[in-house]
Amino acid sequence: MAFKSFAHRQGTSDLPVELTLQRLAAALKRQSPVPPEHAEDSIGAAKQATRPDFFTVGATKDEVLQLQGQPSWFTDDEWTFGSYSKVYFRNDRVVRWSSGDAELRARLVPSGPAVTTNGYFTVGATKDEVLQLQGQPSWFTDDEWTFGSYSKVYFRNDRVLRWSSGDVELRARLVSGE
Repeated sequence: MAFKSFAHRQGTSDLPVELTLQRLAAALKRQSPVPPEHAEDSIGAAKQATRPDFFTVGATKDEVLQLQGQPSWFTDDEWTFGSYSKVYFRNDRVVRWSSGDAELRARLVPSGPAVTTNGYFTVGATKDEVLQLQGQPSWFTDDEWTFGSYSKVYFRNDRVLRWSSGDVELRARLVSGE
């Protein structure tokens, strides 16, 4: 929390983490002198403190292994945890996952702030808006998100195209004029 607050105050929230960490280390050095031989330790501690406790799309296999532990079964492009929770890779990076019997430490992360004022999403809503209102999908691809086992939201060009309600109530409404 302190790191995000510092990054926001410094106007570095859109910059690489390393640059913000350098600025944070310099600010801490001004507030409480740190001997030069320990400056790298401060940066390392700040990096450790900002490491998330989940993985997301784009994470490396090493990051998944560190956070999730050993898979029960694996191929080069698919790891299984438990009997049927899966993480899928392309070029050694996470592209999607499906939650099953073993809890995955995976989260979709919004690409930016989503503003929803109605309490529901509709045709044309962004993925960020659906994520904000509906929460994490249990399974997803670029064009389809599943909530529970049978409730689905379909996307085209990262915008809601349609949906079908099943076992989980979707916070979706068809609005006249659509």
